[in-house]
Amino acid sequence: MDRFGAYGRLHNPAEKLRIAVLFDGAGLARLGLEQAGHECVGFEIDESKHHLSTFVGSGNSVQQDVLQEGFIESLQHDFDALWASPPCPPRSAARTQGGPIGRFAQVDLTDWALALPFNVLWVENVLGRCANQNLWGTPYNAAQFTRTPFQNRNRMIGGFDTHLPPRLYDERYRRVFPGVCPTIMATEYKGCASDKRRASRFYGRRLTLEEAAFHQGFKIPPAWRTKPDWWQPYDNCGEPVEPTEVRWRNNLYQAIGNGVPVYMAYAFGAVYSGKPKMWPWTKRWERLMAAWR
Repeated sequence: MDRFGAYGRLHNPAEKLRIAVLFDGAGLARLGLEQAGHECVGFEIDESKHHLSTFVGSGNSVQQDVLQEGFIESLQHDFDALWASPPCPPRSAARTQGGPIGRFAQVDLTDWALALPFNVLWVENVLGRCANQNLWGTPYNAAQFTRTPFQNRNRMIGGFDTHLPPRLYDERYRRVFPGVCPTIMATEYKGCASDKRRASRFYGRRLTLEEAAFHQGFKIPPAWRTKPDWWQPYDNCGEPVEPTEVRWRNNLYQAIGNGVPVYMAYAFGAVYSGKPKMWPWTKRWERLMAAWR
């Protein structure tokens, strides 16, 4: 068995791609690409996020430091394409206070990801605060990707597939679509009625985990609710802290808020697989949203 275990060498029909998903997080981008018909393996260094990813979609996730010497070269033998969502860098326009959320979110790896040697390459990250920090890709809003917009979420996506744009419902990029929920953030657990930064300001209260996941395009797997006995959380300085149930809940909020909306990743993958423009769960999500309102 090779170094990727059962997922090492993937054989698919010609219309499918074998995609390595770097910085897999909780597996949301991978789930969207899988829903588009591709076979994917995620690679994530954070042990708790990797644990969550194993319950999402195919569960094809490997705990791995993608910066390890020789690792990227080894992927070229097994994969046709690569998706990378590096940690939110300090230049993020969405960050309004404090440092980036996450133990591994202190370094900007966007340029490193853009230089990866794959002919089909997607790099996804936040918009920077200055215009000259947003020249490396195309800006998109998550509200463009579904028939009924579920979320205003601005992201840059670049790489080597810009000649194949995603399948959009609204071709016009706008930073804000009126009447649509703001960005689901990694700190939604801090939300309150008077919040001016998070999606909670749209609802006038803190969002539940289920609601945060809904806007990101997935349903929380039941296994996420159980805090692993081995889990050791750390603060942003890398110091260990007590593994309480509240911290585990906050870890879930972070995993959801740091993820790629499933329907966004689906739209990029569908271009290659020939899947329809409509995200498969659109009608179900629209019914749920109508019930809320």
